[in-house]
Amino acid sequence: TNTHNWSTAAAVTAALNNGKRVHLCVTLFSDHATFLGNSTAQNTLISNLITALQQRNAHGINIDFESVPSAQKDNLTAFMKNLSHQVHTAIPGSFISICVPAVDWSGTFDVLNMTNDATSTKNIDWITIMGYDYYWDGSSQAGPCDPLYSLTTGYNYNLTKTLTYYLNKIPASKIILGLPYYGKDWPTESNAVVSNTTGDATSRTYKYVRDNASTFGTKLWNNTTYTPYYTYQVSTQWHQCWISDAYAYGRRLDLVNQRGVAGIGIWALGYDDGYSDMWNMIKNKLTSCATVNCTDTIYDMGGPDRNYYDNENYTYTIQPTGATGLSLNFSSFNVEANYDTRSEERRVGKECRSR
Repeated sequence: TNTHNWSTAAAVTAALNNGKRVHLCVTLFSDHATFLGNSTAQNTLISNLITALQQRNAHGINIDFESVPSAQKDNLTAFMKNLSHQVHTAIPGSFISICVPAVDWSGTFDVLNMTNDATSTKNIDWITIMGYDYYWDGSSQAGPCDPLYSLTTGYNYNLTKTLTYYLNKIPASKIILGLPYYGKDWPTESNAVVSNTTGDATSRTYKYVRDNASTFGTKLWNNTTYTPYYTYQVSTQWHQCWISDAYAYGRRLDLVNQRGVAGIGIWALGYDDGYSDMWNMIKNKLTSCATVNCTDTIYDMGGPDRNYYDNENYTYTIQPTGATGLSLNFSSFNVEANYDTRSEERRVGKECRSR
């Protein structure tokens, strides 16, 4: 219903002129049955999308269909295969991806069938996990939008668990983890962690929080979730704002490396406008320009306070810049007997213990 000036948008032109791949995002947040039950409408959309890509020499399509009911699971899967087949055939080398929720509450997104098909042109290339809004506007308790680990045992959802869920369905090479450049600011009963909320949250971008430091006050740190937060009062009303900073963001990029997924997404470009620390962290964590610390603390996927999850399989590679030796000190170590394993390696020139 609206192409948002795709054919003339300056951002698209600038990206293409600088040799960057551009993907057109297609959204549908309501009336899913009307569209997914109409093959003519679907083919009309696909035809229009192919034309739109060809007009701009762009590179792919990202589908962002949200709140799709479980009754449309099969129709959604069939549409994604049809879209992939037609676009891949018309534009060789193009890419198809779909945004999927951090927690697929309804089991609607059949990512295994979307990515695994005997005909390669029917495969989608990536899923992009929307790794945010674990705590959302209407949450009854304040907490991180993108917890690396769970804040409470009663609400056991977080980025590490999300990746384990999807990695047990499809290869890591087909997974992109979307991370937020925003957080949530709730009115709360108190400044304590964990506090009940007294109203809906307001989204705050990274730029907004940095630009309004006097409002938010001292940055605090929650070690359980590896997330910064702020507490402040307006008159007598307490507020809590939870939002990742560059250090927390870097630890989430460590997770991307540890689990070996294809890369990251950002929601949204520009939310950090005027600040370079997030980009610097991407350089340090995801490029060959990285400088790796000689001292750090690592955890399993449960983090400092929670257990790891079932069906996890990953490797830590620890290689500090300029180091001639390596020593790991385990302050705590515990695995489930008869199920989980540990190994120990020693290599010439360095000592390496891995469990």
